[in-house]
Amino acid sequence: MKKRLTALLLTAAAVLSLAACGANDAPASDPAQDAAVSAPAGTPERSASDGVSNDSNVQGATGIGEAGQTASAADHELIEIHAGSVGGKFVGHFDATSGFSTDVGQSALNLVFERVFFVDPATRQYTSLILDSWDVDENNVVALHVKDGARFSRSGNQLLASDILYSFRRNTNAPMAAGNWAKYVDLDGATVSDDNRTAYVPFNMPFGAYQSILSIGVLEEAWIESHGGEDAFDWFDPELANGLGAYLPTELTVDVSATYELVDDWWAAEEYMTTSFCYANRICCHQYTDETTMMIDLENGVLDLALSLSSASMERVIADPSIGTAQSVSSNAVSLLTMNYDIVDGTEAFNDENLRKAICYGTPAEDLAELAYGVLHEKPVSYIASTSPYCAPGYTYDYDPDLARHYRDESSVGSVDLKWLVQSGSSAATIAEGFNAYMSQLDISVAVEVYDVLTCIAEWQKPGATDFQIINDNNANSSGDPFTNMTFLGSTASFKCSNRNGEDINALIDGAAYSFDPSVRKEYYEQLQEYLFNSYSVIPMSEWNLGLAYGKDIASTQITDVYTVDLRFVGF
Repeated sequence: MKKRLTALLLTAAAVLSLAACGANDAPASDPAQDAAVSAPAGTPERSASDGVSNDSNVQGATGIGEAGQTASAADHELIEIHAGSVGGKFVGHFDATSGFSTDVGQSALNLVFERVFFVDPATRQYTSLILDSWDVDENNVVALHVKDGARFSRSGNQLLASDILYSFRRNTNAPMAAGNWAKYVDLDGATVSDDNRTAYVPFNMPFGAYQSILSIGVLEEAWIESHGGEDAFDWFDPELANGLGAYLPTELTVDVSATYELVDDWWAAEEYMTTSFCYANRICCHQYTDETTMMIDLENGVLDLALSLSSASMERVIADPSIGTAQSVSSNAVSLLTMNYDIVDGTEAFNDENLRKAICYGTPAEDLAELAYGVLHEKPVSYIASTSPYCAPGYTYDYDPDLARHYRDESSVGSVDLKWLVQSGSSAATIAEGFNAYMSQLDISVAVEVYDVLTCIAEWQKPGATDFQIINDNNANSSGDPFTNMTFLGSTASFKCSNRNGEDINALIDGAAYSFDPSVRKEYYEQLQEYLFNSYSVIPMSEWNLGLAYGKDIASTQITDVYTVDLRFVGF
């Protein structure tokens, strides 16, 4: 029988906290000052225990809780948390630097391998558990000052600045990350201080979302080399896994489950195990092949948390509270319907602005999004999520069939035959079918072609393969920084329908991305949202949410990201 938790743990959760645990964002006293690199105007040196400054959105974060009564796992009755997720399988060799796996696989990254940076769930600001402070100089060099006493949970060795650089370099081996590192970071020029307490990471340009690039799990170079090198063992290995986090894996059944237990002498216990946060002594993650089975286990009390739920499962829990409590979590992203409107490879009919206006005002975005996302839909206010400090509300199109008819009559284009290539079973497929019906009222024919995901990905990268596309409907992020989402509209975008080659829009996208000054980024993002609205080629559809449900033994949660959920802040 699970018993009520009486003490709370604060660890470096990337994305998960409990409202019932009273997490607060008050800064701790006497922040560490260990600056070796001066910061330019607008990017003051920040400590992991500083409060959030008004002049910085991504250059620091709050302290995580206040000093208080310390505790250890031995002081409390055993508390187990069981979480489940449906998705792809564990990769054969899980690499903590890439973090690429299912929700269950992500648990290893968040529980065992402490990240360099993570998002404080109370403030959505980046902070760090393993750094005393970090700063940026006028040459775009990020200095990371390692916290004294930070040590690896299995080996007991102190964290070195060279371990951070080793982890960064390992990350370039991950196919999904290599491009970002090569573009933004000069790892060949990265160095450490003589005492190996500070890592200096040169960026090739000012980059406002730099902490998202550096937000990876930290590995101990000496431990890996002494145990056979990079590919010698899996990072789930109960005997060899070694990170800076509060947990170590104890059991693993590949593609089925993984169990983690709290480290008794975790290096950060005295500072962070307080009575202001929750923890469990044991966390069990279960991987399911279908959502129906997972929901049955939630209903029967086998699971405490069911993650990444569909709208249908969410509606089921809402209708029957005996199953558990449903909770939606903002994706911090807006699903966008893009037209193939581009100066190079665009659809010729879209050169007529009145036709584009007719489509924008003739699309009932609210109704179509509700069909696609159900209870996980939230009406957007612009092209950037309302949870972001860079959102400029007011840039959406209200459905107006009479106005749409007016613009269609004013257009110089006669009958129009267009196509929409969508993935089978996707939200875009649902939207496309309804969209076609409304477009037919405007003498616009949209042929919907449905394919599997691999075919779609291959075709979307070809010019002219589709005249419409939904983007950002699976691109959640925990910080709310719109960099990644807006990049999908730039000239470097892989999917040609959303690709925009115009100099004006790319100047805005780049201006917002390539600055360390949040005020500069905000100005560019405001101009970008106005530009998109006036282009009449991108329609905000839904500020979509992620779904989860929890059982009766959990009082409440304030989870901020289901895709990379961190289970260290779950209590009963």
